[in-house]
Amino acid sequence: MTAAFRFGWAIAELRGRYRPNVSHDDEHTGAPELKRSEHDLPLSPERSPSDQRGEVILVVEGLSRQLGLAFPEAQGLDAIMPQLDAKPEDTDAWNALTEVFYSWDKKIQDALVLMPLLSAGYQLGRGLAETYWELDPAITDPLDSRSWDVVLGPERRSALKRLTGRLATFVDPLTIPAIGVSLEAWGEVAADPVWRVETDARKDLYKQGLLWRDLVRGERRPEDLVVRKGVAGRVGVILPFLRAFWPQLLIGVVAVAALVVGASQLTTSSGSKSGDTLISILGGLGVTSASLYARAKATATSTLGALRKAFDADRVGAAATLRPKAPFKTRASLKRLPATAAKQLGYR
Repeated sequence: MTAAFRFGWAIAELRGRYRPNVSHDDEHTGAPELKRSEHDLPLSPERSPSDQRGEVILVVEGLSRQLGLAFPEAQGLDAIMPQLDAKPEDTDAWNALTEVFYSWDKKIQDALVLMPLLSAGYQLGRGLAETYWELDPAITDPLDSRSWDVVLGPERRSALKRLTGRLATFVDPLTIPAIGVSLEAWGEVAADPVWRVETDARKDLYKQGLLWRDLVRGERRPEDLVVRKGVAGRVGVILPFLRAFWPQLLIGVVAVAALVVGASQLTTSSGSKSGDTLISILGGLGVTSASLYARAKATATSTLGALRKAFDADRVGAAATLRPKAPFKTRASLKRLPATAAKQLGYR
């Protein structure tokens, strides 16, 4: 599954790196402008765009052979990519390249249709990568596949979340809500014409994609995204927890209290004629004070366990969201949100 995910990601990245008229300077997380007077060795993000393309080509070639997906269509890339290396603005070569990728992807998806997990891995890798590598920020047509409205639109987000869920047995359980919550958060950015043109929006989107990639591949743990800051941090967690889940906590407390009261009544009723009769009847049904106390403990444990899972998912989802801060107008329009939710989503 991981190889299929990496393959899908690499396909989208390789295609995107050759796209003309779109700057991809955001992926330079290092310092490519450094003076390397002694041929100092760069890290991968510091390599030149041509060197980075070369890396991705090697990944695509290696994984296509490993997965048995090296179809004849892919051979056409070898003839076209050098043309774009020499002349990046060659639109005819670009159109020919995209046609090869389209035909190859069609063959790949057809070959994986009877292998649902590999198919999900491939499509998820490609879809998450395309949120950046397919995006052309200059396009405002909501029906254009390169626009914000498509690569992070509701249909695409729903599909990506379903694909993530299909890989539940291969990824950390908290990876699913981490990706789901952050996808929805970026969907709000994509739907806001002001928010999505913020200075660091695409740079943050690139970093977000790397985080999604690392989470799915198991190279980062969702739990490590949440930073605990001593006593203040714990208090800051408890208060939002109580505000967010007070209905469930109230129901759980009432249920536990009712069971404890019932157990106490069984104990205190002992010795009276009616009480002894009631205890005898309930004892015949297997209901005793000990069983009620045990049931109360199990109910409390189950309730707290379910709430803990839900809260962990919310915390990880918020921590996994790397979008830019909302512009002032957007924040003002979202004051209707509860304080906790607004703070978690970065509005306040």
